[in-house]
Amino acid sequence: MAEKTTILDMNRFDDSNLDGLDENKRELVRRRRILGKGYRLFYKDPVEIVRGKGSHVFDEKGNDYLDAYNNVVSVGHCHPHVVEAIAKQAATLNTHTRYLHETILDYSEALIAKMPREIDRITYQCTGSEANDLAIRIARNYTGGRGIIITNEAYHGNTEKKPDEPGDPWFNFHAGRNDFKLRYALQGTRYWGSYITDAIKDYQETNSGEVEKTLRKDPKRVDENLKGLREELELLGGKPVLVALGYSAEKNLRRMRSEGYEVVRILHPARYIGKKEYRDRVLEVLDNIRK
Repeated sequence: MAEKTTILDMNRFDDSNLDGLDENKRELVRRRRILGKGYRLFYKDPVEIVRGKGSHVFDEKGNDYLDAYNNVVSVGHCHPHVVEAIAKQAATLNTHTRYLHETILDYSEALIAKMPREIDRITYQCTGSEANDLAIRIARNYTGGRGIIITNEAYHGNTEKKPDEPGDPWFNFHAGRNDFKLRYALQGTRYWGSYITDAIKDYQETNSGEVEKTLRKDPKRVDENLKGLREELELLGGKPVLVALGYSAEKNLRRMRSEGYEVVRILHPARYIGKKEYRDRVLEVLDNIRK
């Protein structure tokens, strides 16, 4: 199966083109290896950018490039006011927000004054990834929802949610040292971003056997949860294929076949087969659905 590319790979430099670069660029590319594979280098002939001004950047030979890519669309590169403010603050104090300090309050009040009246709080983040992650947490806490709509092949950041708390939607997909679950199997494939939900939402037990025992004793709970699942599916529209994670989930979803839903099962326990085989077997099931 071909490896899925991301938006950051579209203009990625290929090391097979290294010999075609001039000596200086070849040396810089070699030295960049210290940064690790997560750092992408762009373009077949990489550009060495040495300075920026306004909406333009300049290479080592003085060539001028209009910068339509980087996060400078507000005031541009090296705006004198921004440079002065950064230098002044760096020369005064550089610390966190757990102390009283007037400058951050002045800035926050000035920024909030430009926002709609309904926005009266501000939280600062270091990166867009962190901002997206926090925005998702806030939205989920406020709405109680779990679904997120994203644009395929757009850049949404590099954070990864962890099963760190019972209220987290990752928590039911408990992952021990040898327990590899659906989100691992989908990450980096064309199925990443698929709609995933828990059929049973009101039970936080992570042991599958205990879940099954409880549900057998309480069929009413199953009925109530499946009713909620039907409402979710109605909002999605159409008749999506229901992919059940494990035998127990499939068994509870079978009754929905009479309503026109196709139900298929993928592996739930993976401790005995290893990460790669688990991933391959999950993707095989999903690829067969597409056929």
